[in-house]
Amino acid sequence: MKNCAAIIRAIRGKYSEPNSHVLSVFVARIPAYCRARVRLHAKLCYYVSIMTLLQDCEMMFYVVDTLALPFAIVVFVLEQRKERQNEEEEIFQRLSDEYREFLKLVLDNADLHLLRRTGAPQNLTDEQKERRYAIFGILVSLFERAYLLVYEEHMDKHTRRLWQSWADYILEWVRRAEFRDALPQLLEGEDEEFTRYIRKLAEAERK
Repeated sequence: MKNCAAIIRAIRGKYSEPNSHVLSVFVARIPAYCRARVRLHAKLCYYVSIMTLLQDCEMMFYVVDTLALPFAIVVFVLEQRKERQNEEEEIFQRLSDEYREFLKLVLDNADLHLLRRTGAPQNLTDEQKERRYAIFGILVSLFERAYLLVYEEHMDKHTRRLWQSWADYILEWVRRAEFRDALPQLLEGEDEEFTRYIRKLAEAERK
């Protein structure tokens, strides 16, 4: 509007005839023309802003859409891994509880001397040998269950840590001669892979 006023002053200074009808009409129309130009300029600026905003939004949606799928996959994989680890921890805890119950059974049958690392005495009665064989059967079943639930041929760090405890338990019992001697009968009908695993340990201990 300041530009319009300057234009009017310039025109009036050039045409000194105050009664000129043409000059009056022309001067009267200048403010309306200027206002129209201002409104047009404002509309153009508005539409340009809208178009710029739409382009920016389109670019943002493209970026989000491009990154959303890989991000969702990563989140899904991490959640699945965490869920699997929780399940493994739960299985390991349940098996550990069963092994503790087994050790209580061993203590309840202390006359069999099963906790001796040097081996049990050879002068056991037939009744004691039967109880020992039954206890060994329970132990082999527990080892087999742990093998099937925890052991994997290609284990990650977490699973390997869980299995290592059971590998130590199995090796500790395989080193006992009376347990090794009972294995051929105890392993009848058991899982083939588990049977090969524990027989391999037993053969290594006999050498």
